[in-house]
Amino acid sequence: TVAMDTTRRRQILGEARFLRGLNYFNLVRAYGGLQA
Repeated sequence: TVAMDTTRRRQILGEARFLRGLNYFNLVRAYGGLQA
């Protein structure tokens, strides 16, 4: 594990979640939603 302060850890997690959401949004725009 890497030692870092809570603020930096939360910033990294927030950025990662944003990028995951953005990529999912672009996939849905390109290929449509999932069929249930």
